[in-house]
Order: sequence, then C-alpha cells, then structure tokens
Amino acid sequence: MMNFLDWISGLDWSVIAGVIGAATGIVSLVKVSKLKSLDLRMERGKVINTIRVKLDSLNDLCQKADQSRVYRFAAQGLSQSGSMEKWKKELERHQEAIKDLSDGFSILKDEKVSGDKLEKNILELHGIDEQIKSILDDLKSSIAEDDVARDRLFRMKFENQNKAAG
Repeated sequence: MMNFLDWISGLDWSVIAGVIGAATGIVSLVKVSKLKSLDLRMERGKVINTIRVKLDSLNDLCQKADQSRVYRFAAQGLSQSGSMEKWKKELERHQEAIKDLSDGFSILKDEKVSGDKLEKNILELHGIDEQIKSILDDLKSSIAEDDVARDRLFRMKFENQNKAAG
C-alpha cells in the first residue's frame, strides 16, 4: 500500500498550480464581469438622471430666452422686425429639437438593456446629453446677449437724459 506522503511526493505540482491558477482566473473574470456590468448600470443611471434634469429645465429656459428677446426687441423698437422673425424661427427649431430629444430619451431610458447593448445605450444617452448641452448653452448665451443689449440701451438713455438736463 502506498503511503500518503509517497503519493503527495509523486504528484506533479506544476499541474496542480496550473489548475488552481485557472480556477482562480475564472473566478476573477466572473467577478470583474459583474463589476463592469454594475459600473455600466450605475453610469447609465447617472446619465439618465442628468438628462432628465436638463430636459426639465430646457422648457423653462426657452420661455425665459423668448421673454428676454421680446423685451430686448421691444426696447429697441424691433418687435415686428426681421430679426424678431429670425429669433422666432430659431426658438421654434430649438423647441422641435427638444421634443425630438425628449422622445428619443424616453425610448432609450425605458429600454431593457444588457451586455453590449448596455454600452451602446449609454453612448446614445451621452449623445442626447451633448445635444441638450448645446441647446442650453445657446439659450443661455442668447439671454446674456439680451442682458448686455438692454444694459447698453439703459445707459444710452440715462446719458441722453443727463445731457438734456445738464
């Protein structure tokens, strides 16, 4: 009969180490895969929340930008001008784009996705986010431009009143 120590000394330890290494590698791969999936789902959730907040603020910002432009053009006596018509068309384009982005967002956020589709979904959501940022920046710069123009008009009017009085 073979002694236990004789049996152990007869084993090829490199084979055993290889089997243990392969098993450890498989376990690690499964864990990394689960972590990657969790990380992607968390990223998707963050992007969805960011887009939701930005979309909610876009409609209010459109109204503020329109009101700002209307006040500016009224102060300049340009309420019925071609510039006002151009603004209305630009605002309409923004509102149509917002509606399209909102519709696309609704579809993407409600999709049940996993694996490779999850990565593609996140990229599509990032695309929507970038388009929303562009519209937000455009509307904010429009409001800032109107503020500067109204301030300039106010200063000119104030200077003219001072000249007339003094």
